[in-house]
Amino acid sequence: GMGLLPWSPLGGGWLTGKYKRDEMPRGATRLGENPNRGGESYAPRNAMERTWAIIAVVEEIAKAHGVSMAQVALGWTAA
Repeated sequence: GMGLLPWSPLGGGWLTGKYKRDEMPRGATRLGENPNRGGESYAPRNAMERTWAIIAVVEEIAKAHGVSMAQVALGWTAA
């Protein structure tokens, strides 16, 4: 009888593959328009090796199953 609402299951877009290591975000996205926006801005996450280790594993799983990184991240959340 308890519900759960995951907060940011795509990690603010990081688990979709749209951000690349050491490449400032561009375009009409939250961080593309302002990479310094909010407490979890691009630079601190980009500097964390853990960020890229997780992204690499999500990408590897996505490729192995022929699905998008977002599908893996959402499946991980749902599981």
